[in-house]
Amino acid sequence: MLLFMSSDVYDPHTFMDLFVSTSDPILQMRSCTFYPRYGFGAFGIFPLLLRKRTASEDYGVMGLRYGSGNLSIGATIMPFAVKDEMPKSIWLVSKMGRLTVGVQYDPQYGSKDDTKYRNLMNWSAAIGYGVGSGSPLTPSFNFGLELAKSSQFIASLYQHVVVQRRVKNPFEENEIVGITNYIDFGFELQTRYSINKACFRHCDTM
Repeated sequence: MLLFMSSDVYDPHTFMDLFVSTSDPILQMRSCTFYPRYGFGAFGIFPLLLRKRTASEDYGVMGLRYGSGNLSIGATIMPFAVKDEMPKSIWLVSKMGRLTVGVQYDPQYGSKDDTKYRNLMNWSAAIGYGVGSGSPLTPSFNFGLELAKSSQFIASLYQHVVVQRRVKNPFEENEIVGITNYIDFGFELQTRYSINKACFRHCDTM
């Protein structure tokens, strides 16, 4: 892998890299640019060398996004896609205090554009609740619920515990008078969720 990054150390999200592999894609380029001041960013993944191109995605994927402290919205497209493949995905995430809610549209089911929007299998939604500042030096707790493609239910939680003690270590410098221990615990439960098949038939024929 060959990586080119912005000269600004405070802008790690602007980069371009080349990836070489013995399998497809043999040569692939990724590029990303982000303007924190305005919240706008663009990115792209382009397979430069493939043994065989059979799908629109083999010619590359591009994306645009806007992000702020409380909102993130974006979309990905394939430059050489046909009408039924536009867009590739759309997402919207909003944060209100400790609550975060998001929805994503990823059309993989249905044959027509209007049908894909009505098919619940192409939609995913999630809600999360978090307590803590996000700093590794403070305790935090996060809980999330997700309905993926209207067919899989996912519940997860993550607990970050911090224990600080005053300890004098003779092998450390004199100004070091304490020690910090971290305990991380996570749990995730996934289960299939079946919606009435009549609903899908209705959604596909509307």
